[in-house]
Amino acid sequence: MADRTEYDQFVVDRSARLLRVAYLLTGDWAAAEDLLQTALVKVWFAWPRVRGDAEAYVRRTIVNTYLSWRRRRWTGEIPQAVPERVEAADRVTQYVERDALWRMLAELPRR
Repeated sequence: MADRTEYDQFVVDRSARLLRVAYLLTGDWAAAEDLLQTALVKVWFAWPRVRGDAEAYVRRTIVNTYLSWRRRRWTGEIPQAVPERVEAADRVTQYVERDALWRMLAELPRR
């Protein structure tokens, strides 16, 4: 199956079925489309080596890609129901405290 036109025809013929497989894994159509697209890119590079049932090979690639996505460390944000309230610092208090500190330091001997 080394012919790229065969790959193009395979994608046209089987994309709907493969998208359903990806949806069963992700539970989200947008994520399923991303998963399928990523898997098809991987298969495109490996297409000359694909022998036998190409659909089974692509399904396995979809599953492996999905599992590698799941293993990745997630560093996204976690939405909160109510944002935490952060109190703003009072600038006047800061200036008064800093001024008092400088006055106390000025009273110390030079050594």
